[in-house]
Amino acid sequence: MKKDLAKEKGELSGLVETRKSQELKVIELRSNQEKANEEMRTIEAEITKLESEKERKMQQRNEKEVNKRTIEIDIKEKQERLDSYSEVKDIEGERESIVQDLEKFRKE
Repeated sequence: MKKDLAKEKGELSGLVETRKSQELKVIELRSNQEKANEEMRTIEAEITKLESEKERKMQQRNEKEVNKRTIEIDIKEKQERLDSYSEVKDIEGERESIVQDLEKFRKE
């Protein structure tokens, strides 16, 4: 009976040691999981930051494109007005020439 008790005690000691070992592994795994979660949160924060920066840069690029197009339209409108003004000056010049020719003709 003492042998059986000693045997059971040895088996129980082995089981206790196995349990302690497994509990330590669980603690280590939980610690590793926490570290991995923290690293994931850090990476997610960096991704969010980069996405925000990308969005800001795209918005700036779009604003520059809109400004460029606005300037191009403004230049085109001013060129059209300048061309119209030149045409009006040409017409006025022709009119003055015709008036002068008529005055010469009347004098003759």
